[in-house]
Order: sequence, then C-alpha cells, then structure tokens
Amino acid sequence: LSEERLKIKLHDLVSQKTREMLSATADDYFPVQGNWSNDEFIGRLKKYESATNDLLQIQSLLGYWGEPYHRSVLTLPPQRLAGRLRSTGGLTVWLSLRYYPLLLLLYCGGIAAVAAKRYDNLRELLLARTRDPNQAQDNSALLLRTVAEQTTELNDAFKSLAGHERQYTPRSEYLLKLLQPLLDDVLFLGTDYEASFDRFEVLYALEHAHQYSSEQFGRIWGPVGRFAWKEHSSASGRPFYDAIQEAEREGNSWPPVKAGLFGGSIDRFKEVASAYGKSVGQLGWY
Repeated sequence: LSEERLKIKLHDLVSQKTREMLSATADDYFPVQGNWSNDEFIGRLKKYESATNDLLQIQSLLGYWGEPYHRSVLTLPPQRLAGRLRSTGGLTVWLSLRYYPLLLLLYCGGIAAVAAKRYDNLRELLLARTRDPNQAQDNSALLLRTVAEQTTELNDAFKSLAGHERQYTPRSEYLLKLLQPLLDDVLFLGTDYEASFDRFEVLYALEHAHQYSSEQFGRIWGPVGRFAWKEHSSASGRPFYDAIQEAEREGNSWPPVKAGLFGGSIDRFKEVASAYGKSVGQLGWY
C-alpha cells in the first residue's frame, strides 16, 4: 500500500483473497432452500464471517490508507461478489444472507475510510457500480443500493440473536460489536471506533437518500442504523445531529461534500438531511 510500484502485487493479493472468499461462500455451502431456525442462522453468520475475515482486514487497510491509484482494488471485492449473485428462488432470509459478506465489506472499508477522514475512498466504495440481481444488465446499481435493498429482510432475523431481541437496530448493534476487534487490530482505532462507526452509518444512509430520491421512490429513505435511536438518548451522543451541525459550520468546505458525496453540494446535503431527519422522527420508537 505504501508504494505505488507494488500496486500490481497488491491487486494480485486482493484478487486471490477475493477468489478464496467467493469459493468459500458459494451456494453449495449455503443452500437457499430449507427451513428457518435460529441455530442455522447463527451457524451461517459465523461461516460467512470466517470466510471473509482475511479480506475484511485487507478492505479495512485499503479504506484507511488507500490512495487514488488503489480505488480499483478497493472496489474489486464487492464488485466481484455482487457480480456472482443472481436472483433465484428460496427462503427469503437465506437469499438475503448471501449479501452479508457484501455488507461486511462495505462496513469495514467505509468505517476505516471515515476514521482516516478519507471521504474520497468512502465515495468510491458507496458509489461502486455493481450488478443488480433483478436486472439483466451488469453494473446497473450502486453498491450502497444493492446492499441496502438486498439486506433489508435481515433486520428482524438479527433480533433472534441473544441480547438483541429488544433492540431497535439489532443488525447495526451486532456489527458494532463484531467489527470492533478486527478494525482495532489492524488500525488501532481505540475509543474513536464507535464514533467512526456511527458517522459511517449516517453518511451511508444520507448518501443513499440522495442517490435514490423521493422523486424516484416516493420518499426519502436510507438504511437506519443505531444513530437513529441515539438521537433520543441523552447518554449516547447524537451522531446524526453532530454531522448536520458540522456541515452547517463548514459549508462547501465540509470534507464529505468536498469529496463528492451528495453531488458535491452542501445545499443538497441539507435538503436530504432535513427530509431524512423527519422520516426518522416518525419511526414510532419514542
């Protein structure tokens, strides 16, 4: 990563680890037919996590340290995984769970990019072109849309895990705990980890809302993370509010906007954040 002259070796390494991950997560090992059970769900989670562990460490390092000439390598693993998945029949939760490795790759690379304030890397990752499983044409959807759309059904499934039954955002809470040791091991984020996690989820949600606007889909929506309930918890900080206040102060100089998120427009960010904030306030949690 530190030397541009070694970018071919890096590409070969990432390609090799991606092939290994694709092989280990093939449908032969994760059949989409069959009945639901908590034990089967937990078992599949652990198998997916084990199969992606090496690649998640690499993705974290790429998100944190990657330079512009690394961007094709940063987006290679999620693009290859998304390109392999096709629309098919089966149990809905098992079909959605095929996208769990894609979710992990997005979170690891995205959290790392936020921690390093490399919002250009975050933009490249969120906006990477991927195959829409519902369309015949390749590279017809953005990564953030593919992950959000295909993993929506998993939120309730994570409520079946011990300790997550009564949580508003069980998947988000599970990922917070799961990824901390991995990211701390490779990047030593320490006490900055939770703030980076929450900021990533805020930007992921709002960039999704920007890209897939109410004019197209009838409403402003983005994946709801733990930041949503934290807005109403006085002891937990307010990552959504903090992002808005920071953007208000810095205007078009705000790093996420300068990096090209929200179309590079602070006005667009404000518009999306305002509408999204209203939709979060209507969730009925409070």
